Order: sequence, then C-alpha cells, then structure tokens
Amino acid sequence: MIVEALEGSRSTDTFGDHLGDVDDPLALIDARLHVVADLHRRSRLGRVTVDRHVSTTTCLGRVGTGLGDPHGMQPLVDAPRLDPSSVSPPIDGPVRGICPTCETSAMHALAEHAGAWTGTNQFRLMPTDPFQDSPATAQVSIAARGNLTTIAYTWSHPDDGPQEGLLVVAPSDEPNTVVAMWGDSWHQSPAPRVLDGTFDGARVVARYEYGDDWWWQITIDATIPDTLSLQMDNIVPESAVPEGAPSGAYAAMLADLRRVS
Repeated sequence: MIVEALEGSRSTDTFGDHLGDVDDPLALIDARLHVVADLHRRSRLGRVTVDRHVSTTTCLGRVGTGLGDPHGMQPLVDAPRLDPSSVSPPIDGPVRGICPTCETSAMHALAEHAGAWTGTNQFRLMPTDPFQDSPATAQVSIAARGNLTTIAYTWSHPDDGPQEGLLVVAPSDEPNTVVAMWGDSWHQSPAPRVLDGTFDGARVVARYEYGDDWWWQITIDATIPDTLSLQMDNIVPESAVPEGAPSGAYAAMLADLRRVS
C-alpha cells in the first residue's frame, strides 16, 4: 500500500491518495462519448455505459457506480479529509443545478420561461399587408443540462391552415452571443437554417441571410415574467424596393404568449 501511495500524494489512505480520486463521479449518458465526465481517468475505463441510478446487481449488463479502485480498501468517507478543491460548492436553485453557466448567459432567462404557453400570432407577407390573427402555442424546454433551449410553436396561416416550427438556441463561443437552428413548416421548409445572434439580458436576437442582402431575423423576448414574445422580421435591402418605398425590417410574425404551466 505504501508503494501505491508513492504514485499519488504519498499518503497511506487509499481513498485519497490521488487528488482526483474524489472527483464528481457523474457519467455521460451517451455510451458513444467518454463515460467519465471528470478529469480523473478520462476515457480510460473503455466505452461502457455507467448507470448511476441502480446498483451493479440490477443494472442489466451496465456498470454500476462505485469507487475508482474496487480492489483496494474502501474506508468510510470522512468529509474533513476530502480534498477541498474536489468538493463542488452547494448549488442554489434548480436552474443553476441544471446549467451552472446560466447565470451569465441568455440560457438562464429562457430556462425561467420553460413550460407551456398560449396566445395569438399575427402574420403578414408584405409590409403593406394587414396582419392576420390566429391562435398560437409554444412549448419551451431545456436540454443538454441547460445549455440548449428549444421552443416548439404552432400558428395558423390564413390560407394554408395550421403550421408549426422549432427554434433551438444555445450559447455561442464569444461572450453575449448565441447560435440557433430554426425550421418552420411554412416559412422555412424542409431544411432548417442556422442563425447567429446576440443577447441582452433576457432578449435574444438572431438572424441569417437568405438572399443577396435579404435577412430573416428572430427576436425572443423573455424580459417580462409569465410573458413570452416571438417576433420574426423580414429585412429588405434598398436594392429590392421600388423607388420611394421604405427599406429595412418589417414584422412578418408577431406572437404574444402567456404562460399556461
């Protein structure tokens, strides 16, 4: 046991002889990825699925959770002896428990709006057309431990009937930026589009170019509790409008929603 300890921190304690031995043992669920999510022994256990919810004897061929060295001594955990750097601070609230980065990203505001929504949608094709109202719904969900927000919505076209769409939003690499994927059975079908954007507090603005200087812009406004607004603007370039007509953005879709659950 002394020889083994020399490879770690020169301790005779087999439980704490490596600083990483008490890292969070949570495992990734997808068996195709690394099965251990901490820094200790990353990818060295092989591609097996660790089922942390059941014991080894009942996990139907999966690997149950346990100590990193099952053949060594397994003393009771003495909390004061644990490496302080390996102990996660307490997490306050369900949102931060899902996504620790939500406090500094738009994902936090959108996570607070998770649930079912209903209201009305206004649609027009051209900026001179009157708005056509229809019932609208949305379901806001959180995925990937809070790093993705999905908004599945429905609306109705005045001539073509019921429609539906899906918007997936995630933090991007740069501060205060997001990346989104969007598809709509009437506006954008069959292939979805990728949008780049920014966020300011609880307001997300993302867009993509679909023609020569033509842009489609989506705004998600979650600044008001129990209220969710989705706006889709068509941005017209100056080269495409008749002389004397205004260019720029006009709202093609306006959804005003209230919380159901």
